[in-house]
Amino acid sequence: MWAKLDKKEMQRQPGSLGEKLMQVWVNEKPVVLENGNSVYALLEQLNLPLAASAIALNDAIIARSQWEITDLNDGDRIALFQAIAGG
Repeated sequence: MWAKLDKKEMQRQPGSLGEKLMQVWVNEKPVVLENGNSVYALLEQLNLPLAASAIALNDAIIARSQWEITDLNDGDRIALFQAIAGG
C-alpha cells in the first residue's frame, strides 16, 4: 500500500506516521508504504517494469540480486533508473 502525501502530511517529522507506515522518497517524491517492505516490494507496488530497472538506495546502487532482501526504512531515498531503447 502506498500513496502520495499532501503538504500537511509532508511536514510531519520522520517516524510520525505510526508504527505500521513509513515515508520514503522515490525520485524525490514522498511515498508512504507499510513498514518492512523490501526494494522489490516497492517496485511491485509502484507497478514498474523490473526488467530494465536499476535502483540506488541512499546513493548506493543495489544489485538486482539484493532487491528482495534489502529492507526499506523510514526516510530512505530511492532513485529509480529505467533503460530507454532508442537509436
